[in-house]
Amino acid sequence: MRSAILELEAGALGEHALVFSVLHGHARQSGVEVAMPCAHVARWREGLCDYLKVYMHREDALEDMDVTEETLKPLAP
Repeated sequence: MRSAILELEAGALGEHALVFSVLHGHARQSGVEVAMPCAHVARWREGLCDYLKVYMHREDALEDMDVTEETLKPLAP
């Protein structure tokens, strides 16, 4: 499957960043379109990412970070 991130949202949580994305692509053999939402939590120290966790469900990432969508501060592009 070839894919590209077409949808992206990001929020700042102190030294962490919480990114929501939807990967879109087409299955290599069948050509079926697929879309897979996921969330990423990254921690940055001294300009380097030293922690990254990927979640299949947006709600799980929010719960692990102990935040709600309303409390997230959007990151500038």
